[in-house]
Amino acid sequence: MFRTQRGISRAGSAVAVAGATVAALLLTPGSAIADIGMTAKYDGSVDGTKGSVWLKVPDENNPGKFTWRHPVTNLKKLKADGGLIKVYCIDLATSIKASSEYREGSWSDSWLNDSEKTRKINWVLNNSYPKIDNLNALATTAGIDAGKLDIPEAVAATQAAIWHFSNGAQLPGQDKQGDKQVAEIVKLYKFLTGSKNTGVQEPKPALTLDPDSAQGVPGDTPIGPLKIETNATGKVDVKVDGKTPEGVSLVGKDGKPVADAKNGTELYAKVPAGTEAGKLSVTAQTETAISIGRVFIGKNRKDTQTLISAGATSVKATAKGSFTWAPQPKPVPGADSKIDCAQGGLEVTLTNSGDAPADFQVGGTKVTVPAESSKKHLVKVGEDQDYTVKVTGPEGFEKTFEGKLDCETPPPVVEEPVPSPNAPEEPLEEEPTPSTTPTPSAPAPSPSPSGPELAETGGSDSSTGLIAGIAGALLLAGGGAVFLSRRRGARQS
Repeated sequence: MFRTQRGISRAGSAVAVAGATVAALLLTPGSAIADIGMTAKYDGSVDGTKGSVWLKVPDENNPGKFTWRHPVTNLKKLKADGGLIKVYCIDLATSIKASSEYREGSWSDSWLNDSEKTRKINWVLNNSYPKIDNLNALATTAGIDAGKLDIPEAVAATQAAIWHFSNGAQLPGQDKQGDKQVAEIVKLYKFLTGSKNTGVQEPKPALTLDPDSAQGVPGDTPIGPLKIETNATGKVDVKVDGKTPEGVSLVGKDGKPVADAKNGTELYAKVPAGTEAGKLSVTAQTETAISIGRVFIGKNRKDTQTLISAGATSVKATAKGSFTWAPQPKPVPGADSKIDCAQGGLEVTLTNSGDAPADFQVGGTKVTVPAESSKKHLVKVGEDQDYTVKVTGPEGFEKTFEGKLDCETPPPVVEEPVPSPNAPEEPLEEEPTPSTTPTPSAPAPSPSPSGPELAETGGSDSSTGLIAGIAGALLLAGGGAVFLSRRRGARQS
């Protein structure tokens, strides 16, 4: 039976997980200079939460079949400006690698998209640990006797439930060897994935400007809006970056200077007629907690697992935006993009708020957008393929969209007989490469009476063949040598 930190796993001792810190990412996939939003550094796992589970997961190479996985489960953390964000993994197929970079994103920006599965994952997060930190109350809700659920078990069940919706994994009542899994983990998992899970909608971002840029022409009509979206209930500070061009001002919807900005406030740039072409950059900042259910995505979606927030302390959130303008008659180009899984590619939206046509080049294809118009252009991208799409336009406009198309979800799990034998735990984080040079002052490790622990070494009993060879040589050498070998073995045992 696989216990968490209350007991010892049959698969051997747990694998040490190496922590890592990463640089904050400022660019979103799909935008070259997009809204910064919340950035954070990976900061390892939360102490006292480590456990493991046995899962049956769809086999990507054999549709309709499954494979057994034995992942380590623990609550992880991201370090943000001013506080920590607790997160769970949301992609069992990908590990967390050293030097990963994370940013806050929307559900539609993640590989799961805004779907029923994502809403069910958010329900799990809002109805389990650490949101529900009273373990007795959580146990009672799940039909577990009070006092019989510990933190590692609650984390293991919660993580397994998330993987159930994100990767189609199932947590059976027995493990790969046929032994019973921890009853408390199984019960809580069944509660979290059962009929009471009706889903929870996507929460607001910590802070963002939507859109993050606006274009226009000087005149009586202000340029904008950039709308503040945040989960913060307090004030949002907004300031102009650098020197404000002469005569230009940052105003609200009422045309007055912005004061006491908050969620929903719209920002505009007031640019008098005759003003030369220019740009106004702004920064919004507030203190808030990251909402439960916000996703954190690796740089360009490459090589690292997507994470989802489970709670946070108060952090500083920052978002940047800009207004650009040009005198008439000229085109005023702009571009944005989003992944379109239905059409299998990157949908680039080209805008022209000027009063002259704008000729764009999108990945080598010419697209003309009339004055005061917009046009969509699809760039086909293969599943799991990285893309780099460069967009150029009039007035020196240039923007590059980078990312990875990851739209497909795993097939459903098909029940199969439980195979054997057992297998070690799988850490979902990169391990540092172990040194092969022994430390002179450190004594050699004593052999385990039950053999090597595969979860720690990743190897097998490779010395068996050598011992057998030595024994054969001793037999050939004569009974006296065999007797001497036995006597030495008796003294060493």
